Amino acid sequence: MLDMAGGSLNTDLINSFFIDNNYTDYFTVQETIYELVEQKMISNNSEAKENDSATTNYDLTEDGRKTLSLMSDRITAGILQDLTDYFSKNKLEIKENQELSSSYDASLNGGFIVHLSMGDKGDRKMDISIKVPSEEMAKTIVFNWKSHFDKTYESIIDSLT
Repeated sequence: MLDMAGGSLNTDLINSFFIDNNYTDYFTVQETIYELVEQKMISNNSEAKENDSATTNYDLTEDGRKTLSLMSDRITAGILQDLTDYFSKNKLEIKENQELSSSYDASLNGGFIVHLSMGDKGDRKMDISIKVPSEEMAKTIVFNWKSHFDKTYESIIDSLT
């Protein structure tokens, strides 16, 4: 699924595919995601939301991509068709999830690293990582990114040209 998406997918998108198609239940999806992260087949990062909760985005790692290539013949045509249908039906939500991305994680040396990215029609226009001293500041930046990304991009371009 992450390979076909060509970018990050959040927890809600992953859950809805597996649950809506009756492949499995919510708890099995969560357990499988946890195991794939632990085995470093997929990576995860959290994104703050307006109500101070967080959503998690997942990406396929290089190890995950290699493993998938060895097992791709085990994915049935029916599952591939379900994935194609799902991506077609949910393309706007998936695009929005991938075009603007903001997340943060703890830094090994203290503080937090905020990751901000912006794309346009599949073309990555900007990726920024910023170290901040507190989780509260990281959450604020992540939350504000979706409403200020265009001004931030313009400001950076204007400052550097």
